[in-house]
Amino acid sequence: MTSLTTNYALPYPDGTNRPCDFAQDWCTFTDSVQSVIDGYQAIVDRTVPVIPIARLLVTTPVVMISDDEVVFDTVSVDTAGWVDFDADPSGITTDRAGRFVAHGWLRFKSGTLNNLVQVHIRYTDQIQNPDDSYFDRATGFDTAGNTATLTALTAPTRWSMTAFNGNGANMTLQSAGFTVFWHADRATP
Repeated sequence: MTSLTTNYALPYPDGTNRPCDFAQDWCTFTDSVQSVIDGYQAIVDRTVPVIPIARLLVTTPVVMISDDEVVFDTVSVDTAGWVDFDADPSGITTDRAGRFVAHGWLRFKSGTLNNLVQVHIRYTDQIQNPDDSYFDRATGFDTAGNTATLTALTAPTRWSMTAFNGNGANMTLQSAGFTVFWHADRATP
């Protein structure tokens, strides 16, 4: 009778196996281990020398409408070819399923936001509720940020960022950044 390892359910021979079956059971185990190693090697081959990541920036002040997607003016990093800036200056489109981390931040002119702005990270028409909201303290700039760790089950997946102002008025966006990077092929090993 063959047992299974805890994490990867790899079959291995145990004390109840017949001695004449041990060689075959051991070969099954080593083949299973090799398939796990091959999976990790595929990840390494895909991420070396760089991890797939894309980052968009707003570097020139612009007026935006509450809850509209942020339109970026600069591609800061794109190691995976996820940005088609001419066709979509608001989004990052990942080309694989997997676990991703997305982070967005915004900086506004102080005193123009009715005290509250929320950053929403969107992926394929889903909204990630805001983690953080920063209040206007009249000491320079209002800032807002959100970080999401999400599993995209399908590819391609489009990621974008919006800002929601409590009063719905237009906002002067001083600068912004939005980053999506690949973390793993799946949510668990």
